[in-house]
This record gives sequence, structure tokens and C-alpha cells, in this order.
Amino acid sequence: MADPVVDASPSPAFLRVLDPVLRTLLRSRLAPWLGGFALLTFSGRRTGRSYQAVVTFHELDGQVYVVTPRPWRVNFTGGAPLRMRHAGVEVPGTGALETDPEVVAGVVSRLLAKGEPARAFALRIPDGHRVTAADMRATDRAIVRFVPSP
Repeated sequence: MADPVVDASPSPAFLRVLDPVLRTLLRSRLAPWLGGFALLTFSGRRTGRSYQAVVTFHELDGQVYVVTPRPWRVNFTGGAPLRMRHAGVEVPGTGALETDPEVVAGVVSRLLAKGEPARAFALRIPDGHRVTAADMRATDRAIVRFVPSP
């Protein structure tokens, strides 16, 4: 039996230090050098409070995806407005949450085949392992798909 796919998310303590630094850098002139990082700004679905999340994003077939286990993702259930800041440019749009493990596994598999490293999803995947819906369920991964406003 193959080793399981493992959540390799950074520790909360590390994120408490790194996130404010990345938020500042993503709003600065250095943003174009931050590659696959983006800053999402959105409102809480119950409180209406404004939130920001530093994410890694992935492009596939003309779509932009964020693969995440983070709880803020529920704000995009049924779709919700957001602003995505990447490379110094802020783009308004809509985020839509996808939690179906089959769909998530399919997108992650295609991104891995395209050359994205497993660490870009905060996962540790054994060599030769094919990502499954069970892996996505076990690591609590979901997708927020970003659709830019016209």
C-alpha cells in the first residue's frame, strides 16, 4: 500500500509571521517578484467584515484556482465578490467554492501534471502516487475558483 498524501501546511505560528510580511510585499513595488502569490480581499458572509488572505494561485485552462484547507473558503459558498491582487494589479471578480473531492482531485491532478509542485498545495505526495478524492477529503482540500469581472 502506498504512503498517504499528507497535509504539509505551514504551522499557524509561521503563518502569523509570514502573512503580514507577504501582505505588505503584495501591495508594494516588489509584488511582481512574488510569483504565484496573491492577496484576496473579501467580505465575511455573515458579518460583512472585510478580510484578506494571502494565497498561492494556479492557472489552468484559462481559469484561476486557489487550493486551500483554510476556513475562510466558506465565504465563497454559492459565489461571492472578491478582489485579487497579484503582481501589483488588483482585479475585481467572483470567487466560487468547490468542495466536491472528485472535482478537487481532478483539478489538483491536472495542475500536478502541468508541473506544479505538491508543496504549492501544501501537500506531501509520495512519488508516483495518483491523487484521489479520498486524498482531498483526508487533507480537507477545496478549491476557490476566481472569475474576473468583465
